[in-house]
Amino acid sequence: MNESFYQQMIEATEVVMIALDANGNVLTANPSACAFFGYEKSGFPGLPVFQILSFTDLDDIKTRMAAQPRSAPARGLTATTLMGATIPVATTISSWRSPEGDTCYSLALRDVQAELAVERSTQAELIRASNAIQGANIAVFEYDVLADEAIVSDIWREALEIAPEETLDVQAEWRGRVHPEDLEAALAPVVGCLEDNLDRASCEYRMYTRDRSALRWIKTDIAVAERDKDGKAIRLCGAQQDITERKQAEHALHESVDQFRSAFDNAPIGKAILGLDARWTEVNAAFCAILGFDDLVNMDPRSVIHPDDLGQDLEAFEAMLAGEQDVYQTEKRYIHASGKIVWAQLSMVLVRDSFGDPKHFISQIVDLTEHRRLQDLKSEFIASVSHELRTPVTSILGALKLLSATQQDSLSDPARKLVGILVQNSERLSQLVNDILDFEKFSVGKLRFDIKPQNVASLVAKSALQNGPYAESHNVHIVTDLPLVPTVCDVDPARLTQVITNLLSNAAKFSYAGGKVEVQVKIVDGMVRTCISNQGDGVPPSFHDKIFKPFSQAASAMTRAVGGTGLGLSISKQIVEHLGGQIGFDSEPGGQTDFWFTLPLAKTDTGVTPIALAC
Repeated sequence: MNESFYQQMIEATEVVMIALDANGNVLTANPSACAFFGYEKSGFPGLPVFQILSFTDLDDIKTRMAAQPRSAPARGLTATTLMGATIPVATTISSWRSPEGDTCYSLALRDVQAELAVERSTQAELIRASNAIQGANIAVFEYDVLADEAIVSDIWREALEIAPEETLDVQAEWRGRVHPEDLEAALAPVVGCLEDNLDRASCEYRMYTRDRSALRWIKTDIAVAERDKDGKAIRLCGAQQDITERKQAEHALHESVDQFRSAFDNAPIGKAILGLDARWTEVNAAFCAILGFDDLVNMDPRSVIHPDDLGQDLEAFEAMLAGEQDVYQTEKRYIHASGKIVWAQLSMVLVRDSFGDPKHFISQIVDLTEHRRLQDLKSEFIASVSHELRTPVTSILGALKLLSATQQDSLSDPARKLVGILVQNSERLSQLVNDILDFEKFSVGKLRFDIKPQNVASLVAKSALQNGPYAESHNVHIVTDLPLVPTVCDVDPARLTQVITNLLSNAAKFSYAGGKVEVQVKIVDGMVRTCISNQGDGVPPSFHDKIFKPFSQAASAMTRAVGGTGLGLSISKQIVEHLGGQIGFDSEPGGQTDFWFTLPLAKTDTGVTPIALAC
């Protein structure tokens, strides 16, 4: 390979490429490397690689290549840019011979900041989930299928009697503790999600204590948390509960009435027996304590169940009697003797006699009121923090924009690039704070609406004009098809504009370069229908049922590249539905994607006239 050909090759690639001589000095670097490190191309030749990458010396490079002389990965390296920024990178080292016969090296670099951030985010998310469910004493875990790695919560480790400071293979420890006869059943949910394409599955199995002196019954529920573009599960999440008490109670029921009575009366959680007429025949002390009554046997259960939750209980009751389901579990509200609301987790099972006929129901409740209170506190905390962040973020963003607008000529090229990056990320942070605030307000029902008659077509036209520059930054232009007749609906103009802007920006971000975003407004069956279309990769089929859920983003490199909070579409859905409309989408992979929403026409003549705007 001659030097000219090698030079042309690395110049053409978008991968960060650097060529080194036999002494570890830079021979040449491609444009991607110049952009990554912030150097002019003329600043690279002769530069010691140890100045820009965290190799200790030339022997360090040779040692890393000892096992794979031709090409070897180099882990744990960081790159230092001209501006002094330190960036973690994944590096591949390749060796080659110069025309003089010297051993030279080529380096291919990849920025792994995002990957490390995702890993840290996963750990942080698991910690938050562990804190949120600690009151319920539920162990949670996450399994990365591709890496074959499991991340477990502190409660999970406690359940297996593993000290926090112990470093061991948790998967191997778990397998070794499951009763050999139950291992296949214990693994069945994982197999079902991975091989049978199930969304969720559960199992019950026995597990030894650490000293193997006893067996505990464990219930595991597993759900698919992430799938690849082909629909294959690549990440599973699970919850694990010790159900030994329940198993012991069931066993005691069949063994003897006395043993069952002991377990029933002394259980620390609420337990009750219901007849086939849906009235209590036995209620334990814990159940009475949760609801604040001395005795519940002579009371109608429906009198202490929140009216809004009663319907689903009756439906489940009838379904169990009909043999359509065996177990009923739900979170519901009870009315305490003092009149306050008590949140509880209800589990109910139908007991049948030896002939298979229904005999009675056994139910148990776990008080979740404190857990719910903590969830509300968490929401309030998030909203409070977001409010506190909004003012300094707005101030920073304003200052950066002023600096960018007034000092462009006095700034060096690297400084202008840096200011541009700061402005872009400050805007993303501002949007994140605003989205979180809106989401939290919706969650607690505090988002205010200023409803008034508005011409929807006019709002769409104005939004298209305002978002035109953003679309052009993505090499996309917006075209509109608006009716001349009024399209008047009772809406909050600011909130509806928020919906339109969100859909327009998404369409621009995910359009093919050089394409267009088409916006159409028309009246259909007494509804104003707004449709925003683009040509792009489309919404992955596996993501269709998640797209309007909060914090949801399609797991693709493209989606991660454009960024976002995962709240925009969820907030848009809540706004549209609050205004009495519907929102949805139609998407063809590699073709046209339509996001649409409908709103009911105003019932009376509002006097609003159409405004024709072209864009």
